[in-house]
Parts: sequence; structure tokens; C-alpha cells
Amino acid sequence: MQVDFFKFSEDVKPVKEFGLVDAPPAEINYDENQKDSWNAIVECNNRENYHFAPLDKKLKIMESFNKEESICECLLHTEKSICFVELKERKKQHTQKAIEQLENTIRLFKQNHNIDDFTFKYAYICNRKRPFYNELKNSVCNDFTIKNGVALHVGITIGELE
Repeated sequence: MQVDFFKFSEDVKPVKEFGLVDAPPAEINYDENQKDSWNAIVECNNRENYHFAPLDKKLKIMESFNKEESICECLLHTEKSICFVELKERKKQHTQKAIEQLENTIRLFKQNHNIDDFTFKYAYICNRKRPFYNELKNSVCNDFTIKNGVALHVGITIGELE
């Protein structure tokens, strides 16, 4: 059965930046006064072509009888770009579990959509309690990119897509 990853997609308001919050499901927050609650900050510079699609807790993909696939929180997308986002809120390192969720989501996405329809392909791990990482970030990101064909970034800020 085909799974539509864009089923719950919604337009993003043309703002300078907005937040992603792991509610769950993930949701957009435009209130700058609540910035402390944002798991990720998305810079979009007032563009009008951004779309947001919550995945985790919204999109049900069954791995086997009574067991759901582990997928990332949400997608951001434009006509040319797709961005898979895993949101965390932990003080300890969490990179391996987040990578597994992103890789699984990308694998499932590729089974249901043509990822090559997008010129720019990104994956982000965002953790508001650990916005900066000092582990072997470069090699982890490089290995992920080679394996999945999607550029991995770790940090709290998601730069403008494209």
C-alpha cells in the first residue's frame, strides 16, 4: 500500500523564521515569545513556498502486525527541496537513535516517492537542550550523506532550504 508522506502537509506562513516543537505530533510555532520552547529554529526569510508535514504520531506505517515503523518528526519541503527533521529534547547525546530514525524515514520515503524529484535533500537532528555537538560530527554527517544521498546537519538551526 502506497504511503503519502505529504498527506498532512500545510503551508508555512511567510515569516523570517519559525519554530518546530515536538508536541507530539510535531507542530509549527510562530510566537517569538515562546522561542525557548522551540526544538528547532527554521530560517525561511519570508519565503512563501515552504510546507510542513508532521509525520511521527500522524502517519501510521506498520512494520509488522501491531508494530509501527520508527520515523522522524516531520518534513519541510519546497518545490526543489526536502528536509527530514528529527527533534530531540535530551541533555545526553542521542545521535545514533536519531540517525536510525532519519535513515528509516528516508528508506520508507524512497519506497513511496521519488526522492530525485527534489534537487536539494537534507536531514536535521535538532535538540534544544544540546544545540551544539562536539562528537565526531563531520565524519558522522559525511557517512550519513554517502549512505543515504541526503546531507545530514546537526544543530538547532535549520538554514533556508535551497
